[in-house]
Amino acid sequence: MKNKLIIILILTLGFILSAYYFSYFLIDNSISLEGFLRFSSNSGFILLSILLLLLAFYIRSLNSYLLIRVIREARVSTLFRALSIGFFCNSILPFRIGEFVRAHILGKELSVSRTVMFFTILIERMVDCIALSIFFVLLIVLSAKAGITLHPSIYMLAVMVFSVGLFILIFLYAFYSQSRWLLKSIYVSTSLFNDRLRDKTRHIMWSATYGTNVIVKHAKLGRYFACSLLMWCVYLASVTVLTEAVFGAGFIKSFITANTSYLSVSVPSGSGFVGTFHYYFTTIVSGFIDTGRAGDGTIELFSVLVWSIFIVPVSIIGCAAFLFYRKKHRGTEDMPYSDPRLNKLYRETDISAELSHFLDEYFSCNKVSGIINRYEIEGSRKLIKIFRGGSNASTLLLSDDAGNRFVKKITLVQYTEKLRNQYLWLLERQGGSHFPRLIGETRDESSYSYDTEYMEGSKPFFEQIHSNPIESGKETLDRVLAFVEEAVYTGDEWVNSETDLHEYIEIKILDKVKHTSGIDAAVENLLPYDTLVINGKEVDNLLVVLDKIRSDEAIMAGLARYRRTPIHGDLTIDNIQVPNGGGFVLLDPNDENFISDPIVDIAKLYQSLHSGYEFLCTLTKCSVERNRILFDENISSKFTELFNHLDGRLARELPPERHRAILFHEAVHYCRMLTYRARINPDTLPAFYAIATRLFNEFYEASKDR
Repeated sequence: MKNKLIIILILTLGFILSAYYFSYFLIDNSISLEGFLRFSSNSGFILLSILLLLLAFYIRSLNSYLLIRVIREARVSTLFRALSIGFFCNSILPFRIGEFVRAHILGKELSVSRTVMFFTILIERMVDCIALSIFFVLLIVLSAKAGITLHPSIYMLAVMVFSVGLFILIFLYAFYSQSRWLLKSIYVSTSLFNDRLRDKTRHIMWSATYGTNVIVKHAKLGRYFACSLLMWCVYLASVTVLTEAVFGAGFIKSFITANTSYLSVSVPSGSGFVGTFHYYFTTIVSGFIDTGRAGDGTIELFSVLVWSIFIVPVSIIGCAAFLFYRKKHRGTEDMPYSDPRLNKLYRETDISAELSHFLDEYFSCNKVSGIINRYEIEGSRKLIKIFRGGSNASTLLLSDDAGNRFVKKITLVQYTEKLRNQYLWLLERQGGSHFPRLIGETRDESSYSYDTEYMEGSKPFFEQIHSNPIESGKETLDRVLAFVEEAVYTGDEWVNSETDLHEYIEIKILDKVKHTSGIDAAVENLLPYDTLVINGKEVDNLLVVLDKIRSDEAIMAGLARYRRTPIHGDLTIDNIQVPNGGGFVLLDPNDENFISDPIVDIAKLYQSLHSGYEFLCTLTKCSVERNRILFDENISSKFTELFNHLDGRLARELPPERHRAILFHEAVHYCRMLTYRARINPDTLPAFYAIATRLFNEFYEASKDR
C-alpha cells in the first residue's frame, strides 16, 4: 500500500507538471481553447478518429499476445490494461518511462520475467520503426507523384526513427545470438557482486537471451509483422480521415499529414512531448496544407487537436486502469501453479540460486552449458538440476515433454570415448539393482550423452550419512564393499609392472601438476619451494617427496605389484546413491586406470572420508603466502567415524604394504583432479594441491616406518 501511494504521488506530480506545461504551451503559442470550436462541425470525424486510434491500440494488444503467449498464456484485456497504463505514464513522465512500467505490470500480473516482457516491448518498437520507415518510403513515392516538396525535417525524423529501429535490432540480435563478448562482459561484471546479487543478475540476463530465442523460435513473427502493418494502417487512417474532413486536402496530403503526425510524436522530450510534436508537425504540414485562411492559426490548432486525440483518450483509460488496478494476478488467476524449473521465465519463486552453477558455466561460455541452453530453447527437455561433478562431463536432471524425469550424462564430442566407455561399462552390468538403468545414448556433431533412469526420492550417500545414525552409514558402506568384491572385482591376476607404475606416475601425477602450473600462477609459484607449510605443518613439497618415493626401490616395488581386475574407478561418496527402499546404486564408473587395482577404488573412499573432498569443494577461499598454504578443514565427525570404521577393517584385511598404498593412490586422485579444480574454482586450487602433497608425505613416512 505504501509503495502504491508513492507511485500515485509521483504520477500526480507528473500530471500537474504536464498540465502546467500544456497550459504554458497554449499561452506561449497564442492558442485559444475557444479556437477548437471551429472544429465542432467535424465532431463526428473526431469521434471516428478516436475510435480508430483505440482500435489500433487494441490491435497492438492482440499483437502483443502473439509474442507473450509463447512465454505464458495471457488475456488480451490484461495486455490492453498494461498498455494503457504504460501509455498514460509516457504521457506525464519523461523519457518513455511508461515502457518500463508496462513491462513491470505485465511481469507482475503474469508472474513472468519483467526483462523478457520489456524485450517484447523492444521488439514491438523495432517493428513500429520498420513499419513507419516502410510507410515513409510510400510517402516519398506519393509526394513525388503529386509534386509535393517535403520539408527537410520530415527526412530527419524518418532517419531518426529508422536509426532507433536499427539500434534496437542490433541490441536484440546480440542477445538472440548470445554473442561471446556479451556473455563474457556479463560474466566479468557480475563476478564483482556478492553471490545472491550475482546469481540474480545473471538469471535476469540469461532470461533475456533465452526469452529472445524462445520468441524468435516459437512466436509467429510473420503474422506478427503483418498484424503490425495492419495496426499502422489503422493508426494512419485515424489521422488521414480527420485531415481530409478538416482540410479536404485530398488523400495524398492527408496521408502525408498522418505520417508526419506519427513521426513527430516519436520524439520524446519531456512530459507529453507536446512542444516537440507541435514544432515538427506544424513546420512540416504547413509546407503543403493550404488552409485558405493564412495566419489564422488553423494548422496550430489542428496540431493540438491531433496531439489531444493521441494522448487524452488512452491516457484516461490508462489512468482509470491504474487507479482501479488490483494486486491480484488477474492475468493468470485461472492457471495452476507451474514449476518455474520447467519454464524458467516464470517468477512464482526465485530459482536463481538453484541455477547458480549453470549460469556460471553459461556466461563463461562453457560449450556444454550452451547445449543445455539449446535444450531449453527447443523446449523438448528442461533442466531441473545440475549435479556436482569435477570432470569434462556434466550430469543433469532433465524433464521431457511428458514430464518424465531422467538423468543425462553429457560431454563434448572430443571427450566421447571416455564417456562412452562408461556407458559400455554400465551396459555390461545391466540387470542388477546396484547400477542405474540405462535408457539410451545420443551422439551428434557437438556432443555425446547417455541417459539413465531417475530414481525418484533417492538421496546421495553423503546425505544419508549425515541425516541418519552412523550405524546406517557403516552398514551401507560394508554392503558396497562386499558387492564390488563379488560383482566388480572379478579378476584375480597379480602382476608386477614397473612400466604400468611409471606410466601411472607420469600421466596421473607429473603431467597433471605440470599442466596445472601452466594455467594457474599460484601452483606455479609453489613448485620451486623444497617444503610447504600446510595449515601450520611443514612437509616436503610434492615433487620433492615424489622423488624420494621414486628413489626408494622397496616402495616402488611394492607399488608395482598389484591385483589386476576390473574396478569401478570412481567410488567416491558422491557416486553412491541410496534409494528410498534401502540398498545402494553405484554411479559414474571410470575405467581410465593404468593400475586397475581394488585399492584404487578404496582410495576414492579415502578421498572422501579421510581427506574430506566433499567439504573441500565448499571452500570459498584459500590463503597462499610464499610457501605457506592456509585453508579451513572441516570434515564432519560422522565422516571421521566412518573413516575409522573403514580404515580399521582394511588394516585387518589387507597386508600392511597394500594398506599403506591406499594413501599413495589417494594422493594420486587429488593430482588427477587438479586441472578440473583449476577450471571450477582457481581460488581454492592450492588447497587441493596441498592435500595431495600432504598425502604423499604421509605415505612416505608410513612406508619408511614399516
